[in-house]
Amino acid sequence: MATLKRLNGWYILASVEKRRFLSLHRRTTDSVSLRFSGPEVTARGGHGTPDVPPFLDGDLVEWAEGPAQLPMGFPHVSFPVLGVDRDMIAAGDAAHGLGLPDLTLTAGRWLRAALHLRPGAPLILEDDRGLALRLICWRTEYERSSYHLAWPRMTGCAVVIRPDLLEVLAERAPATVVIRDFVMRLGHGEEGK
Repeated sequence: MATLKRLNGWYILASVEKRRFLSLHRRTTDSVSLRFSGPEVTARGGHGTPDVPPFLDGDLVEWAEGPAQLPMGFPHVSFPVLGVDRDMIAAGDAAHGLGLPDLTLTAGRWLRAALHLRPGAPLILEDDRGLALRLICWRTEYERSSYHLAWPRMTGCAVVIRPDLLEVLAERAPATVVIRDFVMRLGHGEEGK
């Protein structure tokens, strides 16, 4: 609980949530909804890709990489600030915790460089003042049965940011930073695509 108290007043910078809907006639997943909410640096004229989630392809290792360097010049296009690791292997439930959801947010290179972040404890980035960015995960709406282990119909994660860093992020961005929501629904059989 001591860790949670230190996060009072922090903001959710980005989140990803996956919800499975069960068929009314059988106990299988009928469809899946995905909700993505994340920051983008937006060039003049708005973002160029409104039909895709506001995230780069990410890798969980970004939480453990050292400080990145900002590129010398920025393209005059919009770009996401964080990534999503969609290809994780062996990061699920374990004896010592719940593990990570199959869509896990990552700290993008530009964000780490702009805020001068370095790795701290697992899934935490720090700056000179201490904790700066952190990944939090959840699961809920457990489906229970006498015939199988309980499994969550909703999983998600979020990156939370220390409040003073939002202003720093806005100052160091080459254009306006906006938070964009993106929601999609996948029908039966499309979840693995």
